[in-house]
Amino acid sequence: MIVRQEGLYRLTPIGKVSAIHYRPLLDTLTAIEANEIFWKDHDLAAIPDILLNRIQELKECRVVRDEQEHIYDTHKAFIENVRTSIHFMGFSSIFLPSHPMMFLDLARRNIPISIILTPNVFF
Repeated sequence: MIVRQEGLYRLTPIGKVSAIHYRPLLDTLTAIEANEIFWKDHDLAAIPDILLNRIQELKECRVVRDEQEHIYDTHKAFIENVRTSIHFMGFSSIFLPSHPMMFLDLARRNIPISIILTPNVFF
């Protein structure tokens, strides 16, 4: 994959092809390892393949989790993150009464929003 010619190292054609795919693989492994417990504990079956194939984009994400006695603190952290976002993309299998106003506020501020909802939440 790497050859030395005239004192310089370069990628072979196979090395170039491999290098194209190396970064997404490394980023995917980083995303999974960073939140390994989350990925093991959640059923990913409802997530479309097109999104699962982009899991490497989550490499810098973190799971916000609180102890049972502070269960609403997680939602407060989520609301604050959404409130300060300049772009929102999300997936939700739950409906909370605060969501419509939260997303309306984003829309009024011309923040791009993309949301995937399960059928039960949508209807």
